[in-house]
Amino acid sequence: MNKANFRFKRNISKELSPVIKKYTQLLYKKGLSDNTITHYRCHINRLAPFCNVEPDKLTIKNFDKYIEYITFVKQYSPDYINQLISSAYLYYTYILKIKFDKELYSRRKKKNKLHHYLTYEEFILIGKQINDFRTKVIMWLCYDAGLRAQEAINITLDCLDFDTMTIKIIDSKNNKSRLAKMSPMIHKYLTTYINKYRPFENRPNSNYLFRSFDKNRPIYYSNVEERFRTAVNQAGLGNLHISLHTLRHAYVTMLYENGVAPDHIQKVMGHCSISTTMNYIVQSPSFMDSLPSHYSPTTKK
Repeated sequence: MNKANFRFKRNISKELSPVIKKYTQLLYKKGLSDNTITHYRCHINRLAPFCNVEPDKLTIKNFDKYIEYITFVKQYSPDYINQLISSAYLYYTYILKIKFDKELYSRRKKKNKLHHYLTYEEFILIGKQINDFRTKVIMWLCYDAGLRAQEAINITLDCLDFDTMTIKIIDSKNNKSRLAKMSPMIHKYLTTYINKYRPFENRPNSNYLFRSFDKNRPIYYSNVEERFRTAVNQAGLGNLHISLHTLRHAYVTMLYENGVAPDHIQKVMGHCSISTTMNYIVQSPSFMDSLPSHYSPTTKK
């Protein structure tokens, strides 16, 4: 398919159409997070212009052409394609009332990625490459409190309790709340940012800790991620597949190595399932070292 055909058509309204509003309401009823809803809606808003039709006129053939293009021409990641399929399934099934068979599409399974376990020295080295103080604070929130990057970005001023040294976190995946501990280092970075940096930012007044130019939302995840990725490369660690989420993995590893039980780690991290927590732990160096040197599933006693 010609790349020119992928241009968004200007005659298609950028305003939220009634059918997209209805889709958004459905996603909220399904209990999806704001971040996931934004991504799901974007998928449909890209699919319709690609096919040069209004969102309520989409057909299965339209989706077939689109997924073929992004898979074989654009070569988007399996994670992106999986999310697109999930988004389209809900949209076609519940909004358009069109049968959507997931099995017709070669849905790629997510692979358990072996995250690089960041040493403290590597973490500090990355931080030295970053000039933006907000990004440094977010890094510490992920590394020293185990927050997801989006959870750190979504923090509001009233979530911070400097008396009890805790931070109220709204889970970016399921909208449930939990408390995270504010370490001495995080306390230092937060107070420095609030007192010395935040007052002088040219941003609208907002309750968000990390403000954007839009008073109704915090800074964009993509901006933080880009600064972090650049810093990783500048630190000479670009070949280690380090992401913001790696910092959260490092925190779980530190808890486990200091004797914290997996079920307690699950509560601290806000995991719905202990298996998710174990997926972090079983890849940790300390877990592997704890296995008997002679261990093998095929070894006969």
